Amino acid sequence: MRNLFKLALCGLVFVLAACTPNGPVDGGETPTGITYKSCPDKMEIKGEAQQVTITITADAAWEAKVSQTRIATISSGASGNAGTHDIVLDFAENETAYSRNLTLTVKVAGVDQAVKLCVITQLSVNAKGTDANVNRNFTWPLLDKYYLWNKELRDKGAPKWDQAYDDFLDSALQSIYPTNNMDGYYNNNKWYFYSYIQRTTPSANSVTRAEKAFYQGYGVSAYALQFEAGSIHLAVEYVYPDSPAAKAGLKRGDFIAKIDGVALNENNWANYLINTFLYEVPVGTVCNLEVQEFNWLTFNLNAPRQVTMTAASYCENPVIYYDLFSYKSTIDESKKVNIAYMVYNSFDSAFNDEIKKTFDFFSTTATEIGTPIDYIILDLRYNGGGSVATCCYLSSILAGTNALSGSQPKVFMYSRYNDERMAEQGRDKSDYTTYKKDLFDKDAATTYNLPFKEVYVITTFDTASSSELVINALRGIGMKVTLVGQTSNGKNVGMEVLNTQSSGAIDGNHYTFAPITFQSYNCNGESNYNDGFTPDILCKKEDWDGMPPVDWGTFTVDVKGDRPGETQAILADFFAVAMNDILMKEFSAQSGVKRLSMPSTGSMPVKFTRLATPEYKKDIFRNNMWVLAEEE
Repeated sequence: MRNLFKLALCGLVFVLAACTPNGPVDGGETPTGITYKSCPDKMEIKGEAQQVTITITADAAWEAKVSQTRIATISSGASGNAGTHDIVLDFAENETAYSRNLTLTVKVAGVDQAVKLCVITQLSVNAKGTDANVNRNFTWPLLDKYYLWNKELRDKGAPKWDQAYDDFLDSALQSIYPTNNMDGYYNNNKWYFYSYIQRTTPSANSVTRAEKAFYQGYGVSAYALQFEAGSIHLAVEYVYPDSPAAKAGLKRGDFIAKIDGVALNENNWANYLINTFLYEVPVGTVCNLEVQEFNWLTFNLNAPRQVTMTAASYCENPVIYYDLFSYKSTIDESKKVNIAYMVYNSFDSAFNDEIKKTFDFFSTTATEIGTPIDYIILDLRYNGGGSVATCCYLSSILAGTNALSGSQPKVFMYSRYNDERMAEQGRDKSDYTTYKKDLFDKDAATTYNLPFKEVYVITTFDTASSSELVINALRGIGMKVTLVGQTSNGKNVGMEVLNTQSSGAIDGNHYTFAPITFQSYNCNGESNYNDGFTPDILCKKEDWDGMPPVDWGTFTVDVKGDRPGETQAILADFFAVAMNDILMKEFSAQSGVKRLSMPSTGSMPVKFTRLATPEYKKDIFRNNMWVLAEEE
């Protein structure tokens, strides 16, 4: 099996932007106290450690601040009196895979608001230029051999060789679009290809998919919510188990109001989100948070609490949460139901033991309570895919003996390659039964054999690739799979990961390339979900995007009679919708178990608005949403 690597993206080389005099700071009708600055509103600098000097003229005493001290500090000129002064910024080398932004502000005495002098973008220390050798000798030959639409590409011809390696790939793929429209998806009126290429340096450490990768930071995923068109908070989506954030007590559903004493607002939230939670943070960096919880009884935010996190190395364990919920009728105690719940964020073969641990818990607990598990809710709302082998392993556990015909495994997935590769293997492209086939894992299917009546899967647009493969494979063998949430991504094609590690570096760099190379089918030859799977219980995006996140495993709130006719109300979460549907199936109104009613999402007495995360440079191996297969 070929290796994957945790890689650093190489940034563009830019000439250092000069701090050209801009004259007075235009504050419109609002005075700023700054009559001159030597920098533009936006500027770019190289990634090396360096000093940047900015000159200002102020009307009165003033104080300067930077938004991220881990990017740069003010070595001199942090404050002064009226007059002309130099502010000297000391930038650390940007060794991350990304460009990063820093905002310099100045507050002048007697002026209500601080003025934003400039936003400085520091590029990565890596360089991006033309890559003719890579394009001619690596990318194009692999496209010609492996790409699912290789004939169409060959007929069109290669783009110009003399361009950046990622631009070359994009040009090639765009040249035959929409013939290859299964390679990618639309989002916000923009087309994104699944196929990707990434550069690394010869010194990069080799990491296989079977090895756990370590990251530096806090282990939090968050996004911005604006509360009642006023205050802005970062809402915590999930926290990785055993991460610094988890150890500090941060959890899903928390609202972050301040970071290092600074209140979040419309000018700084994006910078804090990206640099604190989306990029890696050096080990030992301390971050102080002011955190609030949403109160579902008062529909307001509770009093804040303080959380202190210290960045460390941690693993991104994709098994975020699991539990088993048991119910019985108070009238007829023989009427019982057990519901397993698992939140799973990526198909990473390095964490198969964590899957085993989860189902060991389910199996042991079911034995202890003396009744089988009737349902499982598999929460794939954030799961963009990953290893096919791990997908087959989990699907086999879910299917149990349904995955077997007698003592033999059934087909888990057929794979159709391009015509030439099919012909090389003596296969007929018109007959799916001749495609390469992967079988269900017999050992995994028989080890647990939990007799689920039904598998519920929580889906969103982020549910892609191997996540959708689970749905298609289980439905292919006749299992009842109910989808709750939003329409999935629609990735019914997969990649093989190719790299230069064995053949040698090209112009001093190594590359990893993952083109779309096959289309997947279930055992019935079904592959018609390239527009995504539509949920059986649809929760419209426009109704749900502004809902506060609910902590894992929580689905009702005791309203203590505050609402006429109710003692409990279901919370606004996909898990709660799935739980409610199961309980309504299993228990009648006379059973003694409260049947929960879902209030209209429009009945929320407060309004949240989810703010779109700005585009930032991602490490595609850290955020690897689209790899369906690895080359054997």
